[in-house]
Amino acid sequence: MDSHSQTWSEVRERFSELPKDSNTRDAMLALIDHVSASAIGSHLHPWTSMFELRITQTAHHPYQDVPQLVIAPQVGGEIEFRYIDTWKTDRQWTRLVPGTSAIERFDKFIEQLHWLDSPRQG
Repeated sequence: MDSHSQTWSEVRERFSELPKDSNTRDAMLALIDHVSASAIGSHLHPWTSMFELRITQTAHHPYQDVPQLVIAPQVGGEIEFRYIDTWKTDRQWTRLVPGTSAIERFDKFIEQLHWLDSPRQG
């Protein structure tokens, strides 16, 4: 099965296409830079779907259902984090944070779900 992952550079390029005056553009780019430079960045598998960043722990086929973290900029400057491990939306872990808190929320997610080692430990 072919992997559907993109490089962090490709992901960054996609989010750099957000309008420069977007409240979430800089927050998403800072988050992408943080993750890609962290100790776990090379162990995660990112890809984009429109302007959502999707991350899994394993390489996968595009049509394979795997648990994934979806990070999506929202109107008004907030960033939504949604962990999809079930298609029942009321059972999905979801957090909405200000763009300035995106890196902290990502690091906490990694720690809480024990995805590899925390970026703070790397």
